[in-house]
Amino acid sequence: MPAESKSERFHEIDLLRFLAAFAVLLFHYTWRGWSADNMSDVSFTGLGEFFKYGYLGVHLFFIISGFVILMTAMNKDLTGFTISRITRLFPAYWFAVSLTALVTLWIGGTRYQVDIKQYLINLTMLHRFVNVPSVDGVYWSLVVELKFYLLIFLIILINHIRYIQWYLFGWLAASLILFHFGHIPVIGFFLFPEWSSYFIAGAVFFLIRREGMDRYKFILLLGAYYLSMQTLYASLHGPPNNGHAVETDTYLIIAALVSLFYLIFIAIAFGKAHIINRPGFVLLGALTYPVYLIHQNIGFMLFNVFNTSANKYILLAAVTGLMLLGAWLIHTQIEKRFAPVLKRALIRVLPKS
Repeated sequence: MPAESKSERFHEIDLLRFLAAFAVLLFHYTWRGWSADNMSDVSFTGLGEFFKYGYLGVHLFFIISGFVILMTAMNKDLTGFTISRITRLFPAYWFAVSLTALVTLWIGGTRYQVDIKQYLINLTMLHRFVNVPSVDGVYWSLVVELKFYLLIFLIILINHIRYIQWYLFGWLAASLILFHFGHIPVIGFFLFPEWSSYFIAGAVFFLIRREGMDRYKFILLLGAYYLSMQTLYASLHGPPNNGHAVETDTYLIIAALVSLFYLIFIAIAFGKAHIINRPGFVLLGALTYPVYLIHQNIGFMLFNVFNTSANKYILLAAVTGLMLLGAWLIHTQIEKRFAPVLKRALIRVLPKS
């Protein structure tokens, strides 16, 4: 997902971000496409049984976002925060939506379709708010990210970012109430208790890294972890959430994996993750967002076109390699070129805070 500010770079998070995206890619290609959602004609039964837990990469993404976005918010005023998010998200997104729409028109067949209205509304990234289908299903998580950005935006707007710990307490308490006693439609939509624990945890990990541990942060972290475990259990024993929870998952395995995410971030928060803190991971972090944006539907369409003419494992490797190459091109030719142009334009038109 979107990267942290250049003022401080956590290279271990670059690595985690890439591993999360790659896990999601492998989950889609080896499990979801064939076994879960009939999106692909290529089955990977053995690999799928191993990589079917890769959807938890999204949970890791959200912890990362909590950490990174709060760090960005601490370093910027309202205008700076807004510009940083727009320039980070939209150049690659606009290109990915356009590319996916063109490939869909070319080889999507009857399974994958897109029309001009859907395409144009998707470009705003607000399509899910008005019940317009995504050009690519992975965009659902961007809507969750936008809700988190909105909450941080409002806190910066009222100049209360220094009180963020208390807002996190309020958000966690509201999430626990909504989760256990039922959603209030509008409030539940904007506080998203099914995902909030990961953002809250990530934010607390950043505060620990910045200020050290205290009992309030410990209570927050414990509450976030409890809610994470509860929502994981609910995802296996209720309606599937965004198609990511599957019947053959076991609670102990996914709980252990998410617990591992918490443990890794505890090490990062206390500065004990030196073994995975390498400057060379910057490129991996840069590739993550473009890989995530383009891999799903385009990959499935390529599988469906070439599945009868190529060995499926060679096809898997080729499509995965193509996605990595495409991500590198988007980063170097789109993000690096157009993000600065967009930033300069926004600085001219947006009011100074």
